[in-house]
Amino acid sequence: MKAITFCKLITIATVMMSGAAQAQETIRLGNLKFAHYGAVSYIKEIAPKCGIRVEERLFAKGLDVMQAIIAGELDIGTTASEAAIAGRAGGAPVIVVAGFARGGARLVARPGLNIKGVKDLKGKKVGVTRGAIQEVFEDAISNSPYSYDITPEHIQITTDTMARTGVGRMAKPPVAKDWVRTDLLDAAKKSLNVL
Repeated sequence: MKAITFCKLITIATVMMSGAAQAQETIRLGNLKFAHYGAVSYIKEIAPKCGIRVEERLFAKGLDVMQAIIAGELDIGTTASEAAIAGRAGGAPVIVVAGFARGGARLVARPGLNIKGVKDLKGKKVGVTRGAIQEVFEDAISNSPYSYDITPEHIQITTDTMARTGVGRMAKPPVAKDWVRTDLLDAAKKSLNVL
């Protein structure tokens, strides 16, 4: 997927979410400090063509983005699905409007270890972010290709996995169909003739 197409889709979905764009409306965007989120930063280049000014703030982790949204400091943010799910479980009035990758979490190994799959990790020391979904996943690599598509089913499977394994420590896991809004993405894709 081209970064420009992705950013156009997100910009259109953002405009639709916030209502009709007025001259130089400002959208406050929270983004993460990871290389693959650089495509999201490109929204600042496309948004002015839609009459939108984007103020981007960078965060170290998705939960920080969620806290800024809850505090009213951001209008929209990028985060991994588990941060959005945990935020929603905690009462944050957020909705999912688009994806970024089908999964995206990855384990990396230093050169020379010859790690080809999960079975090769046996006996090795593995470090992951505490409380994140990568603590439980074998499908991260197959889920990693970029994609703006997201489904309530994908978010529900992630929610169920988090609940089953204790990631996010959710008292009441949210039901994805109540807060995943693919209608905005579908309309943005249609306006750009993207399948």
